[in-house]
Amino acid sequence: MDSWWNSIFGTGKSHPPTPGKSCHDPDDAAPTMDDRDTTTTTMAADANDTHPVVPPSQPEEQSSSFAMNPNSANHGDAPCHHNEDDSTERQTLQRRRVTVHRFDTRLTAITRAMLHLSDGSYSLHCDNGNDYSGNTDHGRDDDTQINIDDPRDDCRNNAPTGWKEQYNELFGLLKRGLLGYDTDDDARPSETMAMKHTKESSDANNEEKSRKKKNAHSNVSAVLMGPRGQGKSFILERCLADLSLLAGKRTKQQQSQQQQPQSQYHDTEVAFRVVRLNGLLYGGENAVACTREIARQIGDMAKGGGGRRKRRDGRRIEETERKEKRIKQACDAPSALRDGGGDSAHVPSTKQTKGFGIMSNTIASIDSPATNCDDIDNEHRNEFGNRRSGFNTNLALLDEALRTARIDNIPILIILEELDAFIAKGRYINKHTRSVQDREDNAGISGSNDRQLLLYHLLDRVADHKYLVSLVGLTTNLSTVSKFEKRVLSRAEGTSKFIYFGRMSQYDDLVEGLLMAFHSPLDSLLAKSGDDEKEYPESEAMMELRKDVEYILRGGDRYHEEDNEVDDDYSIVRRVIERNYEVRDMDMRWFCRVLDVALGLLASDIESSKMSYMQSLSDDVERSHNAEDPANVKLTPSHFAIALNALGASICDTMRTRRPGIPSSDSLMLIRWGKLLGDPNHYSTVVGNEPRLRALLDLSGPQVAVLLAAQRILARDDSLYTTEDAVDSFRKQGAHGSSRTIAKFAAPLSYQRIHDEYTTSFVASGRYTTSSDRYPSHILRRAFIDLLELDLIRLKKDHSGGGPLQYEHCDVLSTGATITHLPLLVNLQMEEEFMGLLIAGVLHCSTALREWGMKTS
Repeated sequence: MDSWWNSIFGTGKSHPPTPGKSCHDPDDAAPTMDDRDTTTTTMAADANDTHPVVPPSQPEEQSSSFAMNPNSANHGDAPCHHNEDDSTERQTLQRRRVTVHRFDTRLTAITRAMLHLSDGSYSLHCDNGNDYSGNTDHGRDDDTQINIDDPRDDCRNNAPTGWKEQYNELFGLLKRGLLGYDTDDDARPSETMAMKHTKESSDANNEEKSRKKKNAHSNVSAVLMGPRGQGKSFILERCLADLSLLAGKRTKQQQSQQQQPQSQYHDTEVAFRVVRLNGLLYGGENAVACTREIARQIGDMAKGGGGRRKRRDGRRIEETERKEKRIKQACDAPSALRDGGGDSAHVPSTKQTKGFGIMSNTIASIDSPATNCDDIDNEHRNEFGNRRSGFNTNLALLDEALRTARIDNIPILIILEELDAFIAKGRYINKHTRSVQDREDNAGISGSNDRQLLLYHLLDRVADHKYLVSLVGLTTNLSTVSKFEKRVLSRAEGTSKFIYFGRMSQYDDLVEGLLMAFHSPLDSLLAKSGDDEKEYPESEAMMELRKDVEYILRGGDRYHEEDNEVDDDYSIVRRVIERNYEVRDMDMRWFCRVLDVALGLLASDIESSKMSYMQSLSDDVERSHNAEDPANVKLTPSHFAIALNALGASICDTMRTRRPGIPSSDSLMLIRWGKLLGDPNHYSTVVGNEPRLRALLDLSGPQVAVLLAAQRILARDDSLYTTEDAVDSFRKQGAHGSSRTIAKFAAPLSYQRIHDEYTTSFVASGRYTTSSDRYPSHILRRAFIDLLELDLIRLKKDHSGGGPLQYEHCDVLSTGATITHLPLLVNLQMEEEFMGLLIAGVLHCSTALREWGMKTS
């Protein structure tokens, strides 16, 4: 440390300041009043070792007097000169420290933002475990704490932009199931005033009301459905974190209203327990493993501190005492194990033992045999193994685990991720279960319904109010519900709420969603709190980075002006990002990766600038005071351009410049992206490898004919049948008017219209009899199916009832099913993208077909 500071920030006695110590001597404490003369003389001499301020022959009194008053007129001008040099050196060292600190702070802010972007929930988890503590004082204070720089009192107004409807629906649903009340106390002032008057009542009445309100839970279940990257996990984690904060607020209010004296033992109570299960981790029909995993997580949370942790003077009771107590109870109650744990009467569960009774001991004995087998004989161990073997016995074990929630009054939330994989059919074969499954197959017993039975069992427990359990499933397959068995579907439709997640409706919502990742903890929670950190905190660096990102995503200052024909880098990047959002339907994860790569490039530039600055300091090259701050490296559109190119974005931008950006037959046309990437002539890297452009260049002749027919229809409809013409025609003809005109106006684009346009206008025309692009109907239909699979043509009709659309390959499209009259949507920008390729003459079609496609009649 000393060598580094000596080489960069000076030699000799100059050291970095240490809190609580002298700036000129880090090994000693601050000087006292008795040592003031000696210390001051040393400080004055250390400023310039070659020219001491006081000669050795000078008397000690005069030396002390001069050191205490260096600006005295009786001692000439030399002391003032050395004092100015000392002040200048200190200012130089301070300026260097601030610059280096700005480098480090900006790199820290960029790293934190990149971590938030790579995290699916934007690092808004309340806790890093399965337990969500209702008392936020005992929570974590690091960056995983949910938005700790903006504590929220009313969570309903904290819905993320773009997911407000889904957030409000899921938050209200989980609040009833996990916290036991519908609305916030802030929204009910009359009840709040009534609660204030209850302070005058007795402590017994307060405890009774609190207990009744705490038991007023309502089991809920929900299924979150939507494609990947649309915010399902993000909204779920956001709701859980907000519920935890709301529960902590409620707990503090109740404690302040009851005014109970602090006892020696105080509890830290969790608001709810969360059990997570992923369907991809338990393949096939291994429903037994799923059941045991749920029971194991509940047991670990109750044993390991998920419930109430009693403390004595702030210290936790040793966990080994609890384990020994559970082992002793297991040995003293073998009859309960023989009964299988099916009846709660055989399980002596009390509130002192967390309500687990024999179930906790059974799980502990199975999962930790090395700890408990010394006190349990072989007979009891065999009973544990028999209890573990069957699916029905594991369901009984799960019921016993779920029953603990009712005893502890702590709800349990079971999250089933990848719900479609959880109920998928398959085989789970290993050397231990092969013989068992062979006997079941020979006997006609199939285990394919075990997953469905487990799901039905969980839904049945949700409908039963004797269990405080709620269920949330996440799936990317919109047809998951149709795969349920009849009894499971009946139970799910009666108890579950289906919440759909789809693409954001507006580009501004996408920008706001990306900007949510740029947040930092409070300055008071930072690891350091020195003068440099106070001068330029991380939150300020994060806000500057957020402004730069927002400025680029919104296209700069001129994009929203009326005269926005000026083609600058900011507007081009914004149009390209908006194009990939609207045309290609890229999800939130893809845009997060683009922003992640751009920030990584910015971090690399800052590192290079920092190394150059440190090299200049080591070479004694000092910048002037008015020079630009070397740490002020901004995020530019070039960073976004390289990131978009690296991730295969559709960068064929011609909406404003009217330069198609496509290779023509005679030369390569110059586009704006060459300037952004630093090489205007290197065209192939920018456009030649773009996947969407390559797909258009590889289209066959029949596929081009289908798109050209669709383009002629759309262009003719836009020019002939506008909204004003339809309204005027309807008003003139009235109720007895021609319905053919209105039907013709309302007719959407369909394959039947495309087929008729091509056959009647091109094939049957006498002008194009010598053309080679005269295809029969079955080849044209096959080309249309291929365009559907390439996602260049989509089905326009929304059959999901307001939910998201999902396109999958279906064999019925290839077997001659009736799809001729379905409404279609061409997923292309015809004028800027497809017609530019047609004019350039690079599509696989004849000259006659190209001339026909450029006309509308």
